[in-house]
Amino acid sequence: HAMALVHLGTGDSFEAEQKATRAMYLDPTDAEHVELVSRIYKERGRTDLAVTALEQTLPRVDAKRSAPMLTELGRLLQSQREYNDARDKYVAAMKADTSYTPTLRSFAGLLKLTKQYAPAVSLYTRAVAQEPKDIDSLVGLSESLREIGNAESAAKVARDALAITSSRADARRAFVRAGLRCTDPATRAAAAK
Repeated sequence: HAMALVHLGTGDSFEAEQKATRAMYLDPTDAEHVELVSRIYKERGRTDLAVTALEQTLPRVDAKRSAPMLTELGRLLQSQREYNDARDKYVAAMKADTSYTPTLRSFAGLLKLTKQYAPAVSLYTRAVAQEPKDIDSLVGLSESLREIGNAESAAKVARDALAITSSRADARRAFVRAGLRCTDPATRAAAAK
């Protein structure tokens, strides 16, 4: 495992893959080995192999460890546009650990991507409640609120994200888009700047 990380750090993904795969087969119950193999496959552009590695290992890991793996599997499937399978993995991850914020954020992102904005708002709200300074969740919440017609709340959430970090272009864009739809003239003026 350590040698695989060293090779990965030096950019030798082929040797990293061999070392990580060997470690995974020596101890297939160690989720860290599988996650490393999956990460290497993903970096090499072999999402299909990353999915296979995670799917083969999931039955052997404990429930608490399965939430991050299921979430990563959902993200990989989502990147391959297998949205129904991704949704199923996110739901399974939420059942394994309801407090794992990356699952909430990723699932909400999938719902937003598939234009299911109201459930996305619900999941983003839960994610923000758990991690109030999570910019990605705040921006996603703002965009989803705007899409369901709640521009005032969307602008407030985007403004909260900007208060945390003003350097994020997506947070600024979310504020501008929501702010221009607000009924409050001050918010509209701030968004137009």
